[in-house]
Amino acid sequence: DSAVTAWYATDAAGNPRGNLPAGNTATEFYQDRAQTVYSGSNRTAFGTALNNHIQRTANNGCTAFFNIGTSGATFHHTSSSGNGTITAIGSELAGNYNMSMPTSAPVSRPFGLDWGGGTGEEFGNAPYSSNRFSASLFRTYYTHGSGIGSGLVKLVDPTNTNAAYVVVNGIDRAVESGTTFIAKWAVLSLVHSFFEAGTTTNTQRIQQLPRVEIQSPTDITELDDPNEIEVRIGVAWQRWDGRPYTATGTYSESEAQLEYAVMYSNDGGRLWYHCSDDTLATPGVRPAAAYLVPDQVNGADTYLWSVPPGRFPEGSYLLRVDCFRQGAQVHYAFHKTKFYVQR
Repeated sequence: DSAVTAWYATDAAGNPRGNLPAGNTATEFYQDRAQTVYSGSNRTAFGTALNNHIQRTANNGCTAFFNIGTSGATFHHTSSSGNGTITAIGSELAGNYNMSMPTSAPVSRPFGLDWGGGTGEEFGNAPYSSNRFSASLFRTYYTHGSGIGSGLVKLVDPTNTNAAYVVVNGIDRAVESGTTFIAKWAVLSLVHSFFEAGTTTNTQRIQQLPRVEIQSPTDITELDDPNEIEVRIGVAWQRWDGRPYTATGTYSESEAQLEYAVMYSNDGGRLWYHCSDDTLATPGVRPAAAYLVPDQVNGADTYLWSVPPGRFPEGSYLLRVDCFRQGAQVHYAFHKTKFYVQR
């Protein structure tokens, strides 16, 4: 519940005046629930009624968020007891990130996509009623006797052109499961679901990030008084550690959509500069088009970097390549390496 607070001023005689009865001195104020203060008073405009604030979404918050189905068959959690059982996909998720997962975990909030149980007052009103989304269970991580214990829900817009992927977890009994386990599971299931949604057999898929690697130069490359350095950039359609995105699914992206921001640092990474003109660069931020090098061929690309002795004396340097996809601002991968220039 909320309370309403009013401050007041005093008149010329020092008497308290304001929009609320405020006590006997100028240092007092009145505080109470809005409905109590204003109900039946002359402080509200004609036809106005103020109610105490509540959490409007209440039990139907998730139902309002998904906005699917009908009032008698839509998304709901339910209170239940007992354990959920891990699926093969759940075990794969655990194995991919070296996380020890119990085969049976307590689930007290299983969910379903077509259950009855009530809806919020907005469910039957426009624009909600005329813009229903559709949802499907894309992956199941934990089953449960009363519904789904943990899974990935694919939520598709009314035009069937865009999708969101929402990990819904019913594993929420922190005393039995432990808060650390719940937090780790929530993060890892979210990361893994990003990869799962990228399979090419999936409509409204998520385009995957490449694994970009600076193949040359490296910390063992001999650079003896160079005037230019050949930067060799390789990409692979794998996750960051060189392993497949998932154990199942087909993944293939177009290298022609990739472009690279090539930058260096001569002070251990405190400041970065574009290799093209030595102007300041910001790692992780898509630069202006002039600083982006488009991918030229399938396989490793080569970028020739001018390093005249006058600007690049002997010493250690860091080289970094940020890989962006055309049309995406933050969807990027990167790799950096260290090398030494001899003069």
